[in-house]
Amino acid sequence: IHKSVFVVFFQGEQLKNRIQKICEGFRANIYPCPDDPNERRNLTMNVMTRLEDLNIVLHQTQEHRRNLLLETARSIKIWKIKITKIKAIYHTMNMFNNDVAKKCFIAECWAPNSQLELIRLSLAKGSEISGSGIGTS
Repeated sequence: IHKSVFVVFFQGEQLKNRIQKICEGFRANIYPCPDDPNERRNLTMNVMTRLEDLNIVLHQTQEHRRNLLLETARSIKIWKIKITKIKAIYHTMNMFNNDVAKKCFIAECWAPNSQLELIRLSLAKGSEISGSGIGTS
């Protein structure tokens, strides 16, 4: 949000009330200006301190966002590969037939003879882990 700074000089209580209403209507921050030079100096110092604090918070927020985006950029390729693999698995599983009676999926595929024993062991292990108790053929 872009803000502009302005100073209003006036005399009298009626003008003060009108100016305050106008400033409130535009959502302007009103900072009273003390008559004493020491008080003005203290007020200026307080405003400068608040401004420095806000700048520090803004800088830290930008740095945190930058680090978060860098970390995300480092991980995005890995995430994309994982998502592609998961989508491929779901695509393949969607081609399975659902056996309602045995509450299982039935799938047929081609596999090299040299890998059949490994496939049987993997299916048996999967059945054991899931607790399905359904054998493979």
